[in-house]
Amino acid sequence: MSENYFSRQPAPVEIEARMAESGAWFEIDLDDIAFNLRTVRERVGPGVEIMPVVKNDAYGHGLLPIVAALAGDGINWFMVARTAEALAIRASGVPCGVMNMDALYTDGQYQRIVEQEISQVVYPPAAAEKLNAAAQAVGRKAGVFVKIDTGLRRVGVPHDEAVTFMEKIAALPHLEILGMFSTFMLHPAQDADVLARFRAIMDALAEKGIDPGLCSLAASHGIFHRPDA
Repeated sequence: MSENYFSRQPAPVEIEARMAESGAWFEIDLDDIAFNLRTVRERVGPGVEIMPVVKNDAYGHGLLPIVAALAGDGINWFMVARTAEALAIRASGVPCGVMNMDALYTDGQYQRIVEQEISQVVYPPAAAEKLNAAAQAVGRKAGVFVKIDTGLRRVGVPHDEAVTFMEKIAALPHLEILGMFSTFMLHPAQDADVLARFRAIMDALAEKGIDPGLCSLAASHGIFHRPDA
């Protein structure tokens, strides 16, 4: 549990000794983090899952204490951008889902992702097939999230190919689709098209009987400025 993480921290006197040896340090108020989470929950409503992005050491706030604190407040999922951070969360013992955006390069990485029950983001077909093979070798299903490119043209399956791609993922016997997501462009007119494309994919998958799992489009800007998302 997250309480166990905080019970293993240095004693206050040791923390003060470390601070005395440093010219500068960060002090993060976890009560303020909890306030921010409550504000987001009030905004999105009770039926919406919240997945904090904690990449790059939780943006410098400290990966593991932030994950432990938010998990203690009922957060079920976290997204990271590096496999090492996904593994660090697992090693901490904090019970939560972890979505990994990082690319995987070796068979060993694919196997560790499956063994540690880390949910991998996929969009290249070859990556999905390698993850399926690793899951078969380990003897369990691997959870995946599919990144859709709805117009930003950064990473992801092109939106006009997304339904076909999701059909292929659904057909791989050792993968389980846990969600799909995309990204707004932060341009009012174009974001309307982004949302329409994303919803069209959801509708098409429903017609084919494919459950896309958690569907996510709104990051912080969307939470506060795109309630329709």
